[in-house]
Amino acid sequence: DLKVTEIWAGVAGSDHTDDWFELTNFSSTVSYNLSGWTVNDNTGGTSTDVVISGITSIAPGESIIVLMEGTVAD
Repeated sequence: DLKVTEIWAGVAGSDHTDDWFELTNFSSTVSYNLSGWTVNDNTGGTSTDVVISGITSIAPGESIIVLMEGTVAD
């Protein structure tokens, strides 16, 4: 029921947005615990995974945005 529903592969430069993706929960009844989930935007290996922070769960029908770099202000 969890699907990546949008991706922005940002480009370098101060006038562009960093990479991010949107994750949507299509379940009507199940919340998913995202604690400990990791992402890796650079090597594809597990040695440089980064834990998703600031989001601990995704409720039914909810979408979240995960920033690959940058800050919440981005």
